[in-house]
Amino acid sequence: ISGVTLTTGLTLTFTGTFTGADDFPFISYGSWITKAGTDYETDPALQGRDKGRWPTLSIAGGTAAGYDFLCRSAPNGGAEIVRTFSAPDPTIPAQVDIVVAGATGPISIAGLAAVAAFVANRTPLGSLSSVVNATVTPVTITCQIYVGAGQQAAADAAIQLALSALAAATPIGGNTLPGVAGGFLFLADIIEAIEDQKPSGVRHLTLPMTGPTADVPITAASVPVLTFVPTYVIV
Repeated sequence: ISGVTLTTGLTLTFTGTFTGADDFPFISYGSWITKAGTDYETDPALQGRDKGRWPTLSIAGGTAAGYDFLCRSAPNGGAEIVRTFSAPDPTIPAQVDIVVAGATGPISIAGLAAVAAFVANRTPLGSLSSVVNATVTPVTITCQIYVGAGQQAAADAAIQLALSALAAATPIGGNTLPGVAGGFLFLADIIEAIEDQKPSGVRHLTLPMTGPTADVPITAASVPVLTFVPTYVIV
């Protein structure tokens, strides 16, 4: 008998002469782990919740950091949230409007309802809270990229991952500039996300890109959702 493979992945190899009555009992110890574990939340998310915990101890009322902490701490839906924006409602007295978003845009409808209920039960006395999903600002990135021979797949995967991280890190309403109204997804950040993937095979990004060609305005209470449309040139 040679090369007997057990379900645990253990391989046994027997050598020698055997007869029909030979019996070789053995015990195989396999691992009880059947699936790799994953963290409930990322380290940055945990750090953000830790920092946001302190403002909730104040008796002066809610703060943006405190509402961010409450949203992320909701047992259902909170794990979907990666960014929030809070501001006083412009027309309803004592109401705080809270916008939430996940890594790729709005969170699930069920998650939103659960977060809204969780926050409402913990809103300070004399205040109201309204939790809504972020809207979406579509951004199409069209460009020409030179990549090394045999590295297109690796380069594309690395760029897609970097652009996803960029979109998730963009605040609700976009990044702001001093003295400039509104928020933006900066063109320089898009270019950097692509150019930084040289270890994965990116050689050169043709500039100017087909699109966008300038900082992209992000509407209030909105997050960017990126569509990547590259043309690869093998060098």
